[in-house]
Amino acid sequence: MNLKIIFSSLLLFLVLIIISGCDSSSTPATPKKVCNDVQVPYEAQEEYIDQEPYETVECHQEKLTFTKNIGQCDTQIGWLGLGSANMYCSVTNTDAEAGTFSVKVGFTCGNKKWHCYSAERDHYLLPKYSEKFEGNYKPGTEDFEVNGCFCEVISPTKQICNNVIKYRDVIKYRTVTKYRTEQKCE
Repeated sequence: MNLKIIFSSLLLFLVLIIISGCDSSSTPATPKKVCNDVQVPYEAQEEYIDQEPYETVECHQEKLTFTKNIGQCDTQIGWLGLGSANMYCSVTNTDAEAGTFSVKVGFTCGNKKWHCYSAERDHYLLPKYSEKFEGNYKPGTEDFEVNGCFCEVISPTKQICNNVIKYRDVIKYRTVTKYRTEQKCE
């Protein structure tokens, strides 16, 4: 009886295998896929900075040009400070523009050459014109040692403007080809 059960089980098993192999709804075994990473090109917008020229006006201040000449510097004061010191300084505007020049003339006294007398005057000078600035000093007995003359000129300024080309940073965009990694399976 045991043998009968074994034989019937075996027969049933074989019938089931045969029926399952003939079943039309089952799919055949598929081959295994092979996948690889590949670089795929694509277009993208990229930002970059470019230098762009532009024209502008730049201005700066320049002093008017001039010449000065101390034409006379008479410091002979005489015994015990009697007499006077006399001087003059001429200033010429050598620039192409007119302007008001500030001129200080005077005398230096003593061993330390301090300014014992000075006079300041402003004068408007046309281009290529000159002006004479005079100084006269009658010292007291305490400073009768006049040892020099001076002429200080403060020149006016003029504005000089020029067209110049400068550059500014500008953000621009361009189309570039980039690559991304994708998986391709066969």
